[in-house]
Amino acid sequence: MTDRAPSLAGIVERGATTVRDRVTVCRAGYVVAYDAANNRADVQLVHDTARTRPDGVVEVVAAPASARFP
Repeated sequence: MTDRAPSLAGIVERGATTVRDRVTVCRAGYVVAYDAANNRADVQLVHDTARTRPDGVVEVVAAPASARFP
């Protein structure tokens, strides 16, 4: 443990990493099933997700088999 306060740059970088890892604006996928009566779709995501671990290592997390939208 250190007595040094974190730098502003370090705080901003940590915050940016957290936002990048948690926010998804647009993801490519294809519809595998559609329920017109309820306006819902099962979507297979095309790309895996990259996440930065607290130790700074970037890991790839496999896309789920399907997700239900909305």
